[in-house]
Amino acid sequence: MIRRMFRAAQLLVPEVTEEVLVRNNVGTLCVMGDDDFPYGVPMNYAYKDGKIYFHSARRGYKTDCLEIDQAIGGPKCSFTVIDYNEVEGEKYSTLYRSVIAMGRVRKLDGEEKIQGFRALVDSMSSMIPEHVRHAKTDACTGAWVYAIDIEHLTGKEAKELMMARKEGTLDR
Repeated sequence: MIRRMFRAAQLLVPEVTEEVLVRNNVGTLCVMGDDDFPYGVPMNYAYKDGKIYFHSARRGYKTDCLEIDQAIGGPKCSFTVIDYNEVEGEKYSTLYRSVIAMGRVRKLDGEEKIQGFRALVDSMSSMIPEHVRHAKTDACTGAWVYAIDIEHLTGKEAKELMMARKEGTLDR
């Protein structure tokens, strides 16, 4: 069951939520780890066509966690992106904007793996010519590529940022 957001007035509209995912390239993936302890790992990602893509080495704790339940669509996860964070100490407050995606992590193969890997490399290396980037990703056999199939996506921001957006005075 997905809970309704407590401060629903601060909910970002879907278009702004997706803009946050496109604009950023670092988030925190949370899955279940050993002995049912949550495992959260910051990582680079790309958002394209409604999916979050990332890569991983073929061995390690993260990979072990991600291999659980691949036969039934992959492990459940949450993925958090912090777009903006500014502490206002004198007000005992924080200006913030963030997004949380929930879904399942699925290991990719074939053409879908290539497309996911290209999306990730394109988002981080746009200054390198496309044909060079694609040659590198197409030749890489040492990494696994995953997609988060998003089932629930929410974004939230501080009420001060929400008001500035409505007034047209928000610069980001």
